[in-house]
Formats: sequence, C-alpha cells, structure tokens
Amino acid sequence: WRRVPRIHFVHPHCREADPAVTARFMSCLKRRRVIVVVRDPRDVVFTYRARLCKRQRDPEALGLDLPTFIRHEALGIRRIIGFVNQWHAARDKVGQLLFLRYEDLRNEPLTHFPRLLEYLGVPVNTTLLREVLDSTPDTTTTAIEAGSERPGNADLAYMEEQMNLLDPAVGYKARIPHNGAPGTTSTEDIS
Repeated sequence: WRRVPRIHFVHPHCREADPAVTARFMSCLKRRRVIVVVRDPRDVVFTYRARLCKRQRDPEALGLDLPTFIRHEALGIRRIIGFVNQWHAARDKVGQLLFLRYEDLRNEPLTHFPRLLEYLGVPVNTTLLREVLDSTPDTTTTAIEAGSERPGNADLAYMEEQMNLLDPAVGYKARIPHNGAPGTTSTEDIS
C-alpha cells in the first residue's frame, strides 16, 4: 500500500483574509506541502457573493447591493486581489508551495492535474485520469450566480481598474475596453 497524503482543505472567506492572520497561517505551513488554487478575482467576487447571500444567508452581504459588494473593503474585489497577491508572494516563504490557476485546471486538465499529482507524490496514470475527467460532470460556477443583478459598466470598469493591483505573474490580465465601445474588450496588459 502506498500511503495517501493527508489533505487539509481550507477555503477562506475574504473577510477573514486579514493580511496579518494570513501571514500567521502561512508561518504554520513552513514544513508542509501547500497547494493554492486561485481563480480570476472578477469571477470570485460573484461566486463569493452568491455563496454568502444564497447559501449562507449572511446578513451583512444580504444588505449590500452588487456595486457596494464589489467595492466593499472586507468582501470586495480589492480584498480578493490582496489575498491572492499575499499567497503568490509567499511562494518562497511557505515550505513547498504549488500555485495553480483554476482556469488552467479546467481548460487543460491533462497538463495541470498530473503536475498536482506529482507534487503530492502520487503516481500519474494518464489513462485513469482521462477516464475520470471524461466521466466528471461539468459543474462550472459562473458569474450567472450573481442572480438577476448584473454589474453595470461602472462596476466592470472598477473591477478592471482593481486588476492592476494584482501581481502580473499570477497570470490574469485586466481587460481594457477596446476603442471605448461598451461590451468589447481586449486582453492586452495594462502597463
């Protein structure tokens, strides 16, 4: 028998992602293997709001309209970006850290899941991995979770502006309005 690695799953709330608390948590991981999976903060803000409002019925989140939630100091996109930046900067401070993007796992699973398995010391069986991926239903969560409330142009512009605070090495780029026309975007870097 091969020993199965012990896995501790943590899905922190952004409001609990105080930089000092996160730094203390990271200091406990100096001798551990850590996997951090991040998602585009522009998507996280919607799924996080949906989780707080629809699943957890959080009174604070329920009292915020979408524009206020997006800009909220403890819940909004700025806090999410700060959290991602802090973990990305910790790559050299935490024992062994594998930093993965959710979108890469979704779009190229046969490339990125073997990396994850190898990191855990689990032998990679590509045939079995293909079978698992082929039989797994697509349960992608999207911005549709925002419900009937949709972000306005000012909200989208604010989120794009905040994306400039994200470490470019994480791999998410701000989408700049193309020719100023609403609804058209470019994936060029803002720099």
